Amino acid sequence: MTKVDLEELGTHDFYEQVKQFNHMYKLGSAERPELPTYKVLENFYKIVKEELEEVFPLALTLNIMERDFPDGDYNEHEVVRILGELTDWVCDIIVYCNTFADRFGLPVKKGLDVIMQSNFSKLDEHGLPIYHPETGKVLKGPGYWKPEPALREVISEERSHSFDIDNDVWLQDKKPGDAG
Repeated sequence: MTKVDLEELGTHDFYEQVKQFNHMYKLGSAERPELPTYKVLENFYKIVKEELEEVFPLALTLNIMERDFPDGDYNEHEVVRILGELTDWVCDIIVYCNTFADRFGLPVKKGLDVIMQSNFSKLDEHGLPIYHPETGKVLKGPGYWKPEPALREVISEERSHSFDIDNDVWLQDKKPGDAG
């Protein structure tokens, strides 16, 4: 096995580094969207669930800090430590998700564009955001559109198929290199 030049890895963008990681660890990297097996998806779920649960100690620490210092006058060293752990937690989840997406050729960049466009459609009739009163989650407004049809169109293009987004039907199969 060859030694990895970590400085060289740092010169590529994040998505290129994910591809390099998958190659280095023999995880695979699909050129077009493919279905994972049930077992692979189940294992991915277990990994992400485990990662998500790692936030609970941080949440407990924040709860204690808020209780002990209701004015928010926290020790800066502790704030930086917690923010570092929180950043590590969020980044780990992003890496796991992107590594999985690359393994199966899922078009994350295009997919995120679609999801964000859909999210922007959640405003109310006055162009204002609507929030859940308890959780603060952004709620769907009257102009909201579901991203799934547009995501299927992206997947279809990536898999070299034609998909009629308006009628939600497959038009024809095209093989890579076919005209049209």
